[in-house]
Amino acid sequence: MRMPLPISVRGKVIVDGPLVVPSFSSKALPRTSVDTTLRRTANFIVSPVLISAYDIVHHDVDLDLLDVPLIIVDSGGYETLVDEESRRKGGLTEHAALPWSAEMYAETLTGLRSKASVIAVSYDRTWLSVGEQINAALEARDGRAGNAFLLKPRAEEILTIESLRDHIGELDGFDLVGVTEKEAGSSFMERLVFIGRLRALMDERGVTKPIHVFGGLDPLMTPLYFLAGADVVDGLSWLRFAFGRHGAQYLPAYAALTDAAASLQDFEWKIRRANYGVAVGMQNAFRRFRTDGRYEAFSADGEATKVLAGIHATLLEALDASGSSSAFQPETD
Repeated sequence: MRMPLPISVRGKVIVDGPLVVPSFSSKALPRTSVDTTLRRTANFIVSPVLISAYDIVHHDVDLDLLDVPLIIVDSGGYETLVDEESRRKGGLTEHAALPWSAEMYAETLTGLRSKASVIAVSYDRTWLSVGEQINAALEARDGRAGNAFLLKPRAEEILTIESLRDHIGELDGFDLVGVTEKEAGSSFMERLVFIGRLRALMDERGVTKPIHVFGGLDPLMTPLYFLAGADVVDGLSWLRFAFGRHGAQYLPAYAALTDAAASLQDFEWKIRRANYGVAVGMQNAFRRFRTDGRYEAFSADGEATKVLAGIHATLLEALDASGSSSAFQPETD
């Protein structure tokens, strides 16, 4: 089975894969600022995180609060999209549309000061073809930071392996290659197959760069993304849900069932701390799975392990049918 790739910045290894990355966003919690979220969690987070440049500028995010080896700085596409949709619907004050552009993003990266290593994600240019987006991102690379390219389809189109095939070699110019979970496919299996085929094609062309699935953080789905060939998975779900043995549950409901007399606000932050522990544990679980091929590494729930094993088997069949690498097979005696 393939080894997860390390995450590097300009050739220097920063952290080994696989990597589960907790994300922060002004759009994560409707009644809590991103700055407050960071202050309530920075004391226990010691691994890489993802933060939007949009929030660094517009919501006064203080990166000095973090003592982590790596910060992935997103280009602000998600926050801008949420704000724009809110504006069109008549929106809330905290979701008011704020100025943002490729130029503002570049200026933010230029002025960024952090004791952690930084990987900057490419700015969304969905009015361009995939090839044109890659060229624009290569030209816009910040020489002081690492650089990630986020694969995006042209507006009104869908992302396919075929649309990427002629441009795979150009991805070697980045430290990380990303794709959003939603744009990898319309079903979970389609998304897994897309990641697997992308990994196989990159390996075939000698592009040994890690694959990052944006928005795929979940106790049951994240292990499957790793099994499909991803090296990094991030998401906001650790802030919004409670990670349990049955997957992600609605956080207030989980809190009520666990301790109905507890202050909901205080209990939610305890759950988020526990979620972080679960997220980090997924990394170790994948390493154990590579050793013995036992799906119990991912979950103590018998039914969940059966589901994981079944989905993985279906994925391997689909990848085999597509002619993708056999490197995804588990190592078993």
